[in-house]
Amino acid sequence: MLVHDAYSTRETWPFECVRCLMIWEEDYTVRHLTGHHGTEVEVWSLAGVRVQPPWSGVCCPACGDTDVKIFPRGYLSRHPELRVTRPSRAAPAADTTAVTAPVAADEPAVTARVPGDEPAVTVPGPVPRRPGWRLVPSPARPRLLYALIGASALLVAGIEVIGLLRAVRPAH
Repeated sequence: MLVHDAYSTRETWPFECVRCLMIWEEDYTVRHLTGHHGTEVEVWSLAGVRVQPPWSGVCCPACGDTDVKIFPRGYLSRHPELRVTRPSRAAPAADTTAVTAPVAADEPAVTARVPGDEPAVTVPGPVPRRPGWRLVPSPARPRLLYALIGASALLVAGIEVIGLLRAVRPAH
């Protein structure tokens, strides 16, 4: 493949693990190539190693879970309430920066044991989840659901009755 045009960009993508609530960001280098026939190709690399694009699947560096949310680029720079900390020894990537949410003063601190020879580390209490859309049951929802189920059952029963009447009635 002959390359006519090539340039590289640096993109920072923030992520959040849904399981352990760790927030981190990774710096990708994206090389944009244009082939001989005008085909555009992007080659993604992380710390000099070719990787898949961030939207094709990322694992949490803390717990290894694959249920990870991707934030828009520049999200962490627009939210200064999240403070950046260094990743633990378990985090594999050199360009990975862990971010933790601030903890309210009234939340208890939890003492955790970090694997290895280190002494016990005091970790802030539970990280509050960001407010998100949740399905809140309301008194009107069950009635609407029952009405839709009843209307569907009546429609199916009506169609069946019409089919039976056509089968019983002799053709002229």
